[in-house]
Amino acid sequence: MAPADLSAAEALLWQAFPRGTWVDLRTADHDETLAAGRWPADRTIRAEVITALLLGAVEPEPGHLAAVRLRGVRVTGLLDLMGATVSGSLVCEHCRFDVAPRLAEAVTRTVRIIESVLPGFNGARMRADGIVNLHRSVIRGLLILDRARVTGEVFLRGTTVGDGTGAVAIAADGLVVEGDLDFSGATCLGSVRLRGARVTGWVNASGARLRGAAGPALDADNAVIGGSFTGKQLVSEGKIKFQHARIGGHLQLTGARLHNPGDWALAGGGVAVEGGFWCSDGFTAVGEVRLIGARLGSNLTLTGAELSNPGGVALNLDSATLADFDGAGLRVPAGQLSLVGTHVAGRLNLAAAELGGVLGRPAVVADGAVIGKSLA
Repeated sequence: MAPADLSAAEALLWQAFPRGTWVDLRTADHDETLAAGRWPADRTIRAEVITALLLGAVEPEPGHLAAVRLRGVRVTGLLDLMGATVSGSLVCEHCRFDVAPRLAEAVTRTVRIIESVLPGFNGARMRADGIVNLHRSVIRGLLILDRARVTGEVFLRGTTVGDGTGAVAIAADGLVVEGDLDFSGATCLGSVRLRGARVTGWVNASGARLRGAAGPALDADNAVIGGSFTGKQLVSEGKIKFQHARIGGHLQLTGARLHNPGDWALAGGGVAVEGGFWCSDGFTAVGEVRLIGARLGSNLTLTGAELSNPGGVALNLDSATLADFDGAGLRVPAGQLSLVGTHVAGRLNLAAAELGGVLGRPAVVADGAVIGKSLA
């Protein structure tokens, strides 16, 4: 029996939950979720009601999967599932949460909150047997996935995270994803931390806009990615870090624009990439591209790229090992190329490259380098 104090909207959810059917309170196909604070009271559901259902207040109907499925709802109060084991899925579309949901240390099925507005999300150390999907939501504070484990995929495609004032937008150190991690097209107003993360599939950051407010734009030091990292057309303000990371496929930054003047634009010291490393087709970096001791199983491609680090090293490949270096048409209006102790097993191609160098120093330093075949 439902509690006596349920509102009409809450009663609808209470009845829908055992069969996992939708409660849709939208008044039009394209409600303005950002204006949910002005929605009428009859579109509001208390978080405590959702929590009670997800923690077993109502039994599933035989032959159905119980779930909370909401559209166009304003959720008031704290959705607190900390440390709980949740058997039903949580699915919200075009919803507004007044308080950041707390799923820290919870064991859940699918969590899908898309095209919604949240002040934050705490999923630290959660275990999700399914997907975690925050597609195109606006998370105005911190998204926490530190040491979470997801047996499925994590989708942050088109999501906006952070308020631009804090040091971190996404905290996901030690995150384990047994599948793919997709934050293509995301806007992150603060650092994205993936230090020591493990992703068995690929990581897609294509078209993402990353702005490190008080730290790196992306910190993936010591991360292990079983597939590829794709960052086509990625735009960053602040350094991108892959130090001592391991990538089983390729690392693709074609068309990316990295901006961190006077510091490292891309820090990949000790990175190991089994496939190709592409920084071509309009790739630009203001700041040092630092790949000291990198181990590249295939090519480093900088065709048509532009690197600039006035007064310093624009590309540092000291002690790196790679199969081929293709820098045809590379432009370095300011800064050196450092290849000290670099081992290129195949060819090094700098045909038609424009190397400005640093005043009073050579454009290229290659002491102790071993080159299989050098092309003009």
